Amino acid sequence: MWTASAPTWAAHRTRRKPHEAPQRVIPTPGWLRPVIRWATRVSMNAPAWVPGWLKNAPLKLSSLLLRAYVAIVR
Repeated sequence: MWTASAPTWAAHRTRRKPHEAPQRVIPTPGWLRPVIRWATRVSMNAPAWVPGWLKNAPLKLSSLLLRAYVAIVR
């Protein structure tokens, strides 16, 4: 009967190839969480009669800010 132990296949999945460089972790800025919370709160609490493009504008703006920040930091 064949049995596979977890460490055998788990080690295989997590092993990096020699040519792959480890990804650089970008530190999260302190202003990010409050901005995303504000954008989510505004979008979710918008009345039903507000058009979708206007409801999602704060979320799209915060996404754009985060993408710009990551591009600058890299």
